[in-house]
Amino acid sequence: MGRQKNIRYPFQLISIDLIGPLPKSTNVTGFTPSFLNFGRTVPCYGDYYGQLSKLSNEPISLDTREQLVNDVNQLSPLYRDVYNLRKRQLRFKKGDFVWKRNPVLSDASKGFAKKLAPKYVKAKVIEITGSVTYRLVDLTGRNLGVWHIKDLKPCYVNNEDDFPIDN
Repeated sequence: MGRQKNIRYPFQLISIDLIGPLPKSTNVTGFTPSFLNFGRTVPCYGDYYGQLSKLSNEPISLDTREQLVNDVNQLSPLYRDVYNLRKRQLRFKKGDFVWKRNPVLSDASKGFAKKLAPKYVKAKVIEITGSVTYRLVDLTGRNLGVWHIKDLKPCYVNNEDDFPIDN
């Protein structure tokens, strides 16, 4: 099923079982992540126990360390592009209309079901409080508080008469 996994280090057995295949940076540098971070290889299976005194710490020369830094720096743009592939570059201005996520809970005593409530509510940005936070008011002018940009979507309005807010 799928392609064969390349296992070079004992720690990969654990990581493949728990999180799947390892990142490419391990294959690029040729060193284990524990060696790169802590300067030594950590034994992960039982055959090493009782023989820990026989393990030697492998020193990294300055040339090798510089090569490792270069390898990681070359991978950074690749992983950054993959990580940000579906990221929305959003910034709202004061006066913009947005769709705000509507976090509600079901309440059986009142006969209210969350799945029937609207998922988003129209709102207007009245203040930019931080780089990713905005103070909002609803269509009636009631203050909704400060909201993070992850809970907002742009609202494309053809006619501003659809939203009679004067603030």
